[in-house]
Amino acid sequence: MRRVWPVPAALIAGLLVWLLVASREGGDPALPASPSSPRTPDRTAPPSSGPDVSPAPAALAGLVPDPPAREAPAETLARLHGVVWTKDGAPAAGAIVTLDPPGEEEGKPLSVSTDRDGRFSLPISRGGKGTLVNATSADLDERATVELPPLDLARLPEIEIHLETSASLRGRVVDSSGSPVAGALVRLVDLPGLSLERHEREREAGVVATDSEGRYRLGGVLPGAKRLIVEAAGHPQRWIDLAIEGLDEDRELDVELSPSAKLAGLVLDDAGRPLAGAILHFLRVETEAGDPGETRFARADGEGRFEVAGLDPTRDYAVRVFHPSLGETRALPSTVPGSAGWREFMVE
Repeated sequence: MRRVWPVPAALIAGLLVWLLVASREGGDPALPASPSSPRTPDRTAPPSSGPDVSPAPAALAGLVPDPPAREAPAETLARLHGVVWTKDGAPAAGAIVTLDPPGEEEGKPLSVSTDRDGRFSLPISRGGKGTLVNATSADLDERATVELPPLDLARLPEIEIHLETSASLRGRVVDSSGSPVAGALVRLVDLPGLSLERHEREREAGVVATDSEGRYRLGGVLPGAKRLIVEAAGHPQRWIDLAIEGLDEDRELDVELSPSAKLAGLVLDDAGRPLAGAILHFLRVETEAGDPGETRFARADGEGRFEVAGLDPTRDYAVRVFHPSLGETRALPSTVPGSAGWREFMVE
């Protein structure tokens, strides 16, 4: 029979003390610490050296602001889907579809182009009142407008737009000698309050550039009162008011641009000193109702000299001058002809 040796009481007491210390340090008394996995220090304990400068939680009350509230994610726009058909029943590829939400009086409505199957997708962010959807195919001279009923953004219908024949406007832009003006910008706009189409009021009806022969063509034009505006480098702006009577109208209108004039001069203060860096604003004087009032600007150099081009030699211009030393924009007491050539302005 084997003899069991008694365990000294001192050894048992030492073992208990070691187990208690090891458990407080968060270690495993049965597994030694591995060099590759160092024991995570107790984050609640103070650092091994240096004073404990961490303020008590009560001392932070009222000093540390609450974390800012997270902003709600931006609302995802609903999308209005549909298809555009030509008057012959074929998909209208490349047609321009414009969404005109009610209440948006400023800026241009959102536009997209249809794919080869005539389909489109437009983001829409408001429901309620009716929404206008305009579709235009300039190549086919076809156009249509659909006025939708009040929309539920959660259940937007797929719409179909059937284009109809629309009017067109074409012609040539030439200079005073009859030579074509290439690259001229030709815009057709609806006159405010005079258009026959409510949704076209104060909207741009089209814009194109003339080709190498000075020719332009604007399709998809709706009936109503229009203004044709032509601008080209080296020529003053020209505008012509006209009326499109019907959807089957194919109007031809040639435009002759006059040569522009250049005005140079000197701008001085009331003591005769040059107003270096002054801004001069030349506004064409209105001579008939509806004149858009073409504007030109010039900046004086270090000696007060300026030069402005593109003036209409047959018209007069009002002149305003701004310079920091003046404190405000000053209007000159008299107008200046576009054909003046040279002028010296003294601003009082």
